[in-house]
Amino acid sequence: MSIRAINWAINQTGLRPTEKLVLITVASMSTVNGQAWPTNQTIAERCGIAKATASLSLRRIKDAGLISMSAAPRQIKINLPT
Repeated sequence: MSIRAINWAINQTGLRPTEKLVLITVASMSTVNGQAWPTNQTIAERCGIAKATASLSLRRIKDAGLISMSAAPRQIKINLPT
């Protein structure tokens, strides 16, 4: 867990409430380098939302430039400021 990533996620603006919850959840699972490997199912369960909603939220967060994702192995990278 990265407190820096969680604090950063909490302070992001311009997101819908579900997107912010997903971002904070991913941040809570990230390393100090901002890397996380959660599945959409895990994110959905922790947020209390549908898997499709988690996937859509991740796409919107990615489109906002706050995270980047790779497919194999699935990795989410939080774009923390340096």
